[in-house]
Amino acid sequence: MLSKNTVLRTRKAIEMSYDFRADIFEKKKVVVSSVTNFEEVMVQSDVCCRLSYSNISSNSENEADSDVTQVIKLFMAPEINVKPGSKILVKGVGGVVAYKSSGRPAVYPTHQEILLDLVEDKA
Repeated sequence: MLSKNTVLRTRKAIEMSYDFRADIFEKKKVVVSSVTNFEEVMVQSDVCCRLSYSNISSNSENEADSDVTQVIKLFMAPEINVKPGSKILVKGVGGVVAYKSSGRPAVYPTHQEILLDLVEDKA
């Protein structure tokens, strides 16, 4: 087990790499005139974070048949609560991109890792 001082130093080093900001939204139940609807409500705003991209290819004898899947991972502070299915707007150099949390975060003493799915535009 790491000492508290080591965890703090490691966390500080990781957080120095955070170069994006995120807004986190959850669907909340809203009752208006006895009608229940679900609305996206911002639960966290302007959270420092970092995106990581990796590609996983399926092995195939024929290169043309190989599929490549992109894995998008979001890193942020461990105390931020991100529920599975939350919508996350990530703001950075390229603008704002919408993602959806695809499962439970992997939470560590120094950070958490959240797998993301890109939210497709409904244009």
